[in-house]
Amino acid sequence: MDVYFDDRVLPIVQKAEKYCSADEHCRSSVRAKLFGWGALRTDVDVIIEYLCENDYINEERYALVYCNSKMRSQKWGRIKMAYQLRSKQIPKEIIESTLKQIDETAYNEILDGLAESKWELLADESDERKKRIKFFNFLASKGFENDEIQSVYDKLTNASK
Repeated sequence: MDVYFDDRVLPIVQKAEKYCSADEHCRSSVRAKLFGWGALRTDVDVIIEYLCENDYINEERYALVYCNSKMRSQKWGRIKMAYQLRSKQIPKEIIESTLKQIDETAYNEILDGLAESKWELLADESDERKKRIKFFNFLASKGFENDEIQSVYDKLTNASK
């Protein structure tokens, strides 16, 4: 796509190129930045298209980096990652593809680590029902699926018997 940007828009385009080169960003965050930098609505779509075609913006790449980062640093599960990507207007197909690419070993290690630490914190809880509810609620709030939580719960309760 050969696009000519006039003197009014060119500095914004150059700023956007620099912004996108420094880190991965999705269309919605770049769009917000462009408006913040004073781009007009008519220019924003053309700039976004230009950035996508020149690989400054790549939502598949963004989603994969985002999920891996959130999994490792925030210890998020798939549900929370998918929810956050949807809030950034990432297409459903990209979200589904990205979640399938997550390293299962690393994901399960994070889940097991969170589960074990929460289980230890709940060791003094005498009411088994309350203990189970707190355990499930904690892992669900991190975005893990119920069957994953149930599996790790079963493993921990069998180990403590």
